[in-house]
This record gives sequence, structure tokens and C-alpha cells, in this order.
Amino acid sequence: ESGDTYLLKKILNRRMTPEDILFRARILKDAGIKVITYNMVGLPYEDNLKILRTIKLNANIGPVRIRKSIFYPYPGTALFELLKKMQLLSADIRDNYETDTILNFDRTTRNRIKFFHRYFRILTRLYILAKRLPGLEKILDKIFITDRFFYSGLVYCYDFFYNTLRFVYLKSAIKFIPRTKIYKIG
Repeated sequence: ESGDTYLLKKILNRRMTPEDILFRARILKDAGIKVITYNMVGLPYEDNLKILRTIKLNANIGPVRIRKSIFYPYPGTALFELLKKMQLLSADIRDNYETDTILNFDRTTRNRIKFFHRYFRILTRLYILAKRLPGLEKILDKIFITDRFFYSGLVYCYDFFYNTLRFVYLKSAIKFIPRTKIYKIG
């Protein structure tokens, strides 16, 4: 869920470190078991550096599939109650947490979370590439750690192309659905 020790232990109440996760992933891969990672962005107290630690952990693991989501505190959990006391929960917790955070963050933070969520797999591939090209990791870190990055524009582009391509794909797929005659009985 995270590649940052603080978030794992203090926020998510996990008893593991990123090193533990990497070690266990290597054992699984060595045994021929495919590794799938599950990641969250948008956790409370998460900044760009903590998100990049999660992305870099994925790059080091090299999973066959990366699952990602935006953090959603489930009602009845200790974290939900804490966020409620801190007044970080939005009024309607049924918002679409698959594409946006339900936490009360400013617009810049919301766009940052959406950016890292949308581009998580691409960024992981960039960091895998950075392991092979000296100096690239430092350049990527400089770009993505800054808060002056153009998150909202890239989120808009991603959403536009994702929705456009999905529509075009569905429209073209409909052409290949075999037409069948419907017979009225009776």
C-alpha cells in the first residue's frame, strides 16, 4: 500500500518495512510466483517524496501487475474516526474515490494525488528505466518532488485521452458484435 516506513507504521498500522516487502517479493519471484502489488496514494501526511518511495519500491520489485487506488478510509476503522475528528473527510463520503480523494484537501493537493494515481504505472516504468541509465533517477526526483509541477494539466490530458480512447474503442468494438435476429414468439 505504501513504500514509506512512516506511512506503513503510523498511518496504516502495518508491521512491515519497505525492505521486508522487497525481500518477500524477491522470494516469491525466485520461487516462480508472479508478484502483483497493491498501492495507495492520497494517504494523510503523504507528500511527493513518500509517493515516490512507493513508486520506487514497485520499480525495485518489478511486479507483473500494478494495482493502484486512491486512499479511502472505511467507516468504523480507527483511521476513519481520526480523520473525522480532524475534519478531513468530505461531507459526502460516497464520492467517486476511484478517481479522486474524499479527503478535504486543497485543489493543488487533490490534483497532485490524481496525477500520481493516474500516472503511477508510467512513473514506475520510468524508475525501472532510471536504474539502467545513470543520473536519470536524480532528474526524475527533481521533477516530481517539487510542488511547482503542472499536475492539473497532466491530469486533464490523461482523463481526456483515457475517456476519448475508451469511447473510440467501445464504438469500434460494437461494430464487431454479431447481429442476431430476434424472433417474436407467440
